Amino acid sequence: MIMTIGSLVAIVAIASSIADDDLQDSEVVYGEDFADHAFVSIPINGVIMGDRSSTSDWLELLSESGVVYGYEVKDQLRKLAEDDEVDGVILEINSPGGTIFGSQAIADGVEYYRDKANKPVVAFISNMAASGGFWSAVSADYIVADAGTMVGSIGVIFGPLKYYDGVKSEDGGVFIGGVQTTGGIETEYITAGTSKDLGNPYRRLTSEERAHLQTMVDGSYDQFVTYVAERRKIDAGQIRSTIGALVYDELQAKELGLIDWHGNKESAYDLLASKADVAPDDYKIIRELSPDAILQSLFARASFVSGRQASSPLCSLQSSVLAFYGATTVQCGR
Repeated sequence: MIMTIGSLVAIVAIASSIADDDLQDSEVVYGEDFADHAFVSIPINGVIMGDRSSTSDWLELLSESGVVYGYEVKDQLRKLAEDDEVDGVILEINSPGGTIFGSQAIADGVEYYRDKANKPVVAFISNMAASGGFWSAVSADYIVADAGTMVGSIGVIFGPLKYYDGVKSEDGGVFIGGVQTTGGIETEYITAGTSKDLGNPYRRLTSEERAHLQTMVDGSYDQFVTYVAERRKIDAGQIRSTIGALVYDELQAKELGLIDWHGNKESAYDLLASKADVAPDDYKIIRELSPDAILQSLFARASFVSGRQASSPLCSLQSSVLAFYGATTVQCGR
């Protein structure tokens, strides 16, 4: 599908105005409408950001990956804690992670819900819960992972930092740009976590700068490891030395204690019902719908601008410490 810049901007403007109406509805995604008990499903799909101020509307809509806002999930959980008609919550996660504060906001929301409502929370992982996605999953009382799922990546990353050796010329524009060098381009990462691979691109880092960044990354990593160790009852030393920042399939994750069970979505729903003392044939799963989710799906299929796919919302945060699995350079087309 080929779109001109003008038509694309016009459609984004219309889409944004629709989303701003804040229309919201819900649907039953599992079970019967007449069931006596209800659980709420909260999707955590795609890159985890903090709030809408951290990304632009057009970039969110055009992003290949979905976007979830941690503070919006937190607000939803706080409201659900006051709803006596809801018997529990299931987080349905497919995320490579994202910002630390967005992931922590989800965890804080789950903690508030659990303490206030005293009702169970289950995390169901399909495809991936890595880095910040796993941070969010760990907040639940129980974690179930589907077949073929990647779990873990307990680490944080900053960067990348690039160094252009001997710049001859550069050109740029809204969508394209380039730099010519005599000595090539170097990319450097500051990492924490075994196997977990960071800004001025025109000079190398000094040893003092590198040490400062490493201290900052280590602090975020300590926070991540401590949280996983406390929630999953795993020794912090084992996380650092053995588990590291690798991802694992659902069988390995179960063996390492990163999840509780491996099973399909229906088994996760039944687990939630059993923990809430609800009969397996007397509950329904409800999910809230909003225009944002629909529009994001539509624009993901039309996200080619001058023949090039739009960048991830994370591209504006490459100077932040992230709980993200994967290379941000790939996400940003560099």
